[in-house]
Amino acid sequence: MGINQSKEDFKYSCYNPNQPFKPLTSTKEIIEPVKGHTTIWQYFQRSVKLHKNSNYLGRLKPEEKSISMHYEWKTFGQVNEDVYNLIKGFQKHQICDGSIKSPEGFTFIGIYSENRFDWIITELAAIRMNLVIIPVFYRYFSASIEQIINSTQLDTICVSSHTIQTIIDLQLEGRIPSLQTLISFDDPTFEQFQQLLETGLSLYTFNKLILDGMDQADRIQEIPEPTKDSVFIIAYTSGTTGEPKGAILTHQNIICGNSKPEFYGFDFSHEDVNLSYVPLSHIYEQILLVSNLIHGYSTGFSSGNVSKLMLDIQKLQPTIFGSFPTFYNNFYKTNLAKLNIKSNEVKYMSNEKKQIIKNQFGGRIRCFISGGAPLSQEVFDFLQTCFECPVFEAYGITELAGALCSTVSFETQAGLSGGPLPCLKVKISDIKELNYMSTDDPPRGELRVKGDSVFKAYFRNEKLSKEAFDEDGWFRTGDVVSYLPNGSIKVIDRVKNICKTQKGFYVAPNYLEAIYSQSQLIKQIFVSVQPHYEAVVAIINPDRDALLKKAEEMGINDDIQYQPEDVIYRDQAIRELIVNELKQKADQFGFQDYERIENRFLLISQEFHELGIMNTSMKMMRHQAEVKLKPMLDKIFKHYVDQ
Repeated sequence: MGINQSKEDFKYSCYNPNQPFKPLTSTKEIIEPVKGHTTIWQYFQRSVKLHKNSNYLGRLKPEEKSISMHYEWKTFGQVNEDVYNLIKGFQKHQICDGSIKSPEGFTFIGIYSENRFDWIITELAAIRMNLVIIPVFYRYFSASIEQIINSTQLDTICVSSHTIQTIIDLQLEGRIPSLQTLISFDDPTFEQFQQLLETGLSLYTFNKLILDGMDQADRIQEIPEPTKDSVFIIAYTSGTTGEPKGAILTHQNIICGNSKPEFYGFDFSHEDVNLSYVPLSHIYEQILLVSNLIHGYSTGFSSGNVSKLMLDIQKLQPTIFGSFPTFYNNFYKTNLAKLNIKSNEVKYMSNEKKQIIKNQFGGRIRCFISGGAPLSQEVFDFLQTCFECPVFEAYGITELAGALCSTVSFETQAGLSGGPLPCLKVKISDIKELNYMSTDDPPRGELRVKGDSVFKAYFRNEKLSKEAFDEDGWFRTGDVVSYLPNGSIKVIDRVKNICKTQKGFYVAPNYLEAIYSQSQLIKQIFVSVQPHYEAVVAIINPDRDALLKKAEEMGINDDIQYQPEDVIYRDQAIRELIVNELKQKADQFGFQDYERIENRFLLISQEFHELGIMNTSMKMMRHQAEVKLKPMLDKIFKHYVDQ
């Protein structure tokens, strides 16, 4: 283990007892997990050399004469052959040959697909060809896809049977004029092929490019290999505004994010197996992809059907598993109910019940990773008790190549973020306007970061790029953190009141309030987001007259208007009017599921200024509102969310 302190006196690496409020630096600065290897391509070639005949990529395939599935594998050597053949196929057809470059000198390739073999093979080929990868989330709205393609002037994109129609429709509507070449991982349907003829796009299938590459000379045409400073990926994140912005990340950025896991008390092995089910467009999955190459272990892809995720896990029998707290919470609740275990009995459950729970993961798990939001102590203890393995809580953002902090293997307290990666240094800056100060006990403030994994800039967005860094070059994370006595960082808020749901989605309460309050039935609304829940809730002060008028129009109980307000606001038919209004606004503005209030609200008669949660400019004082309204919010979460 890379930690040279006992568990009793352990302090995270950023701890500085003499200068706790000055910039905090890690004890090590490590930018090369393996000496002399500074690019993703070098790590891939190293794994090919060391583990040529070992399993690398696995996918589920139907068994012969059976409806059940099994994993079939490609070795590192086989994937390497596919990668080189794909490169030669690209070169034969002059795809991404550098003839079309961005003003920055980049040659782009987009990948818009679910997780699969073809994505990884294409990505590795792109890395060797020194292309810049533009991953596109396969469930993005077409407007977001259009924005990404147009902002990069993308001319080549890879698609699957699940995503090709969106690209065809956008092209037929003339919304993505830069696109010239389509590479399909699957054969298009006859109708799609006919539509593609209308678009004028050049179409190639992935398998045909591989076959064409096999017919070429053994060696690829000369292409300079990437360096540590070569741009690897432009990772698009919706951030807090909903409009995707692209973080420019180099090979060094993402490799640093994988530096020395033993620093946290864990050693990966080439015998490890990881399940890939978080979309590869997400920076978290890209981190695991690079970790996979550095350590030479295996990755199996899920079926893509969330309802069958546990079946996929049992088939693969992973040793490493990462997910969001929502998954772990559901796993916890399901097993407590199924095995008739009370929450206070978890520590004392029988070995037989523990084994039943272990077997659901195939019996080989030796590491859980959780990110996106804090784990509850109950779920954390449940995982450690049943599986007797480390449960790492990690904290990161796209702009830092995914990873910023991690807890250690023997951590027993849930909800922490741990200490910074060895390649990073952090500091806490005062936020006077929010009353978060480094002189607080414990110290609190905005977390700012420097180091080798910090992104360079947002692609073609100079304004946001400048705003992202302070005058001394520290990246502003936008997160308010507390700095605990053991040196751990604990995320507690967002500088601009932007909140994360349990699944790690950013929610902007102010924006939601501005939209929902446009309803004629709503006078005032306060939207609350809690990190231990995946749903937003609201306190609403309705427009009583408009509400009763609407009720009359809808033929709702004629006597309702004569009832006391507390009776009116509890009436189910009245509540349904509000539910419909909220849904109408959510639909109108294209809100995501995690931004929809649905029926999770309380109606109150008090004006917000009477509650003391508005300032003299009649603006919401959010922190005070959370405190003042906590009893009501707790009631909503308990009744409408926990149920």
